[in-house]
Amino acid sequence: MSENRSVLDAIRDGTAELEWVSLASQHRKCPGYQLTMTTLRDAVRVDGVRRCVTPGQAQQAADLLDCYLMTPLLVDRRWEQASLQLEPVYYYDGLAAGRSKSYARQARHSELVDDQLREAGWAGAGLLEPVGKHWVLTRSREPVNYGWPVADDSPETTWATGRAVTDVLRRLLQGLGGTHRSDHTDASQTLAGVVARHGILRHPGGEEEVTDLADLAADAKLWRLVSAEGPLHAMRLRHVPELQPVRQLMPPMRIRG
Repeated sequence: MSENRSVLDAIRDGTAELEWVSLASQHRKCPGYQLTMTTLRDAVRVDGVRRCVTPGQAQQAADLLDCYLMTPLLVDRRWEQASLQLEPVYYYDGLAAGRSKSYARQARHSELVDDQLREAGWAGAGLLEPVGKHWVLTRSREPVNYGWPVADDSPETTWATGRAVTDVLRRLLQGLGGTHRSDHTDASQTLAGVVARHGILRHPGGEEEVTDLADLAADAKLWRLVSAEGPLHAMRLRHVPELQPVRQLMPPMRIRG
């Protein structure tokens, strides 16, 4: 049954529904540099349902996909560059999304995201955000969730008291939350916030190179393209057994000739 198959199961057996798009990052203190990355267009779906994950499952899914978990800064970039900015699905059918992780609640959360896509006449191109909350990578390397941005004219701004890590986002329903156990999840903790290990770095002179994001995150200057906290010297959550990547699941990167 679909409800018994996890995101990890689906990635391993090749049935996870994955779509990849480009994401860019620049910073005023890194003039002339641009990092182009590959991320998921939408949350991972299993048999059409955006499934929730624990922090450990999110980390291991990133391993299998040959990815890193996003930092909060990169989540802000998702919102900034989204082709369609959605309303967070945080309260429905008389219950907050964070109060249950049942398959029925996951399916209902996913259905309500799909309803917004239909109402917007979504044609299937470009990045979607938010499609849930994200488990993110911070310097603490502990389970931290983040996300659910709202537009300035959203009716949900009254409840959006979370603080974003950049000035791209003014309001979040979920600011940096570090009070969860490693096995916590709920229907809204979907998996979209991953980024391929390797990206393309364009230098001020126009030349481009393939680079490991871990190298940029640790760089004394270019960390600003990846993080809002300062250099990162480890790119995985603590205490989560590492898995080896499965077969190639995303399109190859191409440097302009």
